[in-house]
Amino acid sequence: MFCKNFKLTLSRLAFQLLPLLFFLVGLMSFGTGGSLAASQGEVPLIPRSVIFAELEKENLKISPNAKYLAYLAPDANKVSQICCVELQQLEQKRNFDLEKCIQLTEGKNTIDRYRWCFDNKHLLFLRDNDGDQNFHLYAVNRLTKEQKDLTPFDGVHCEIVALSPRFPNEVLVAINKRDKNKHDVYTIQIDSGKINLNTVNPGNVDAHYFVANLNLRVCAAVTTNADGGKTLLFRPRKQSKWQKILTASVYEEIEPLAISRDEKRIFCDTDKFSNCASLVSVDTQTHKPTIIVNDKENDINGDLINPLTGQIVAIGVLKDKRKWYAVDPRVALDLQILQKKRAASLNLLQSDLTNRFWTVAYTYDDRPTEYCLYDRVTKRLDTVFEDCPQLRNYNLAKMQPFTFKARDGMTIHGYLTLPPNAEPKVLPAVLVAHGGPDSRDRWGLNLLTQWLANRGYAVVSINYRGSVGFGKRYVQAGARQIGSKLPQDLIDGIDSLIGKGIINPNKVAIMGGSFGGYLTLYGLCFYPERFACGVDLYGPTDWLSMIKEYPVHYAALQAHIKMYLGDLKSPADRKMLTECSPLFYASQIKAPLLMAQGANDPKVRPSQSQKIYDTLKQKGIPVQYTLYKDEGHGLAKESNRLHFFAQTEAFLAEHLGGQAEPQDSATQTSAAIIMK
Repeated sequence: MFCKNFKLTLSRLAFQLLPLLFFLVGLMSFGTGGSLAASQGEVPLIPRSVIFAELEKENLKISPNAKYLAYLAPDANKVSQICCVELQQLEQKRNFDLEKCIQLTEGKNTIDRYRWCFDNKHLLFLRDNDGDQNFHLYAVNRLTKEQKDLTPFDGVHCEIVALSPRFPNEVLVAINKRDKNKHDVYTIQIDSGKINLNTVNPGNVDAHYFVANLNLRVCAAVTTNADGGKTLLFRPRKQSKWQKILTASVYEEIEPLAISRDEKRIFCDTDKFSNCASLVSVDTQTHKPTIIVNDKENDINGDLINPLTGQIVAIGVLKDKRKWYAVDPRVALDLQILQKKRAASLNLLQSDLTNRFWTVAYTYDDRPTEYCLYDRVTKRLDTVFEDCPQLRNYNLAKMQPFTFKARDGMTIHGYLTLPPNAEPKVLPAVLVAHGGPDSRDRWGLNLLTQWLANRGYAVVSINYRGSVGFGKRYVQAGARQIGSKLPQDLIDGIDSLIGKGIINPNKVAIMGGSFGGYLTLYGLCFYPERFACGVDLYGPTDWLSMIKEYPVHYAALQAHIKMYLGDLKSPADRKMLTECSPLFYASQIKAPLLMAQGANDPKVRPSQSQKIYDTLKQKGIPVQYTLYKDEGHGLAKESNRLHFFAQTEAFLAEHLGGQAEPQDSATQTSAAIIMK
């Protein structure tokens, strides 16, 4: 929760099967859902091993010299690794013989993000240790497969700041090495691992908010002020003092994206000058802003940068489907072609050094994501792979946007996904609350949603007030409302669908992870008659202790947390936070609860889940809690996902009456500690 770079946050919840002794339970689950299945035209169950496995392939990237493609794929141990394949005769004939791909990396933990280096020989990637979120930066040699930790320091967290074709053996990295509370920028030699301090943090700059030019000089940054506002900083030379260019209030955002080659303009993602976040250039001498791309209803989201020039060539606006605008007029025709090619949401991933070849992804709501290579010279688009091709064998559900009026008259956005072939009448439902709260649900293939719909449930996803993407007024409406209007939006959304006869009011479950887990617990505590059961994944239960325990390297977010949640120094806010903490109202819960938590979670500590579990057990309230020893803030390992969601499927079938796949030994994991 409270993930910086939240506008770019894309998340995929995933999780499958138990021993023969549980087979009868599986049969009972099938029996429970038999009449439901018949009413849906006997939709075949999608195996959990398909839905919650690691994606077969994802995150396609082309090398700067356009000779190689890389992507992420699971190894024999079902851990996501970088794979690479050489492109043959790229200009004349597309040859995507992925059978010849080479796995470059190894390790027990899934790779979070990766990038090509401009030497075309190395790839950089970020990986933590069993979910502790202390991401280290590694380099792997494409030729030798040699893998090296470039940040071999205990307890540090790092983020890539910049790479440049002018210095192919260097990378700028933000690391909280000198001070655990904030990140400085270091220059690291990729081949030798030599590291030097480049830029001391000029205030309270988050790791994502540094911008460097093509000479790898940090020349712009955004710092968080004492009052929670943000200030855009600029320095014309490395020895120069930082100048204040633009300041925004605590209720506004500024994110630096790029700087012009002559360093006369800084390009920012900001909502200071309009309700919705826009692409704005700020003159470094006059400080005058110029709005380049602005949408009246939705924030900008996503960009494509020419790696040779460092300039933004296209910017996206995330409506239900992302819409792209040309910043460089030379790509306008390409955007027009790509957006007409598929009835899908287009994501521009990255470009080769000449900006001729783009890797792109098309997201659908009822079929796998399609990764493609686009040639701007020939205007040719070729499919390279789909991320989960096995889903082609099943009938997937459509995701429909809907809106409703909250009780105070505010228009709230959401998505409704109905079981395939089902009549929209009095269906059992699962309300899935997203995390954040500064995040959002979005249109597209969501594997958790497809799993629930396939089992016979209407799936309701609500972008409650405080969700991002709909402008700053939408976000501000959720400030300090986590115990009032924000959860009320969830109830109002469910009521709007009950009023239309779509949902059975007696068979509604609530489910969520992180802040969504909190909303699950809050709903069970304060609306105990509304939910038949609940599923909580690593949700905060005691806000006072949770805020105190938040990781120190998120110091730049403390003001942001104060805005959303409350100020621990304020007696009134402390009272408010206590009154909406589920731990202190657990005795009001009546519905059965299923819980999961990672033992290494640095954001929501295991004690948060343990305390409410102990309280519920003492009160005799039905609860089951699973602690995963090798997980952090999420369930990253396939075996753990399969294990927990097998439990969840049987739990929902018992309390809502949907279908369930029998459990077998494939769901076992040595990392789980189950408390009943």
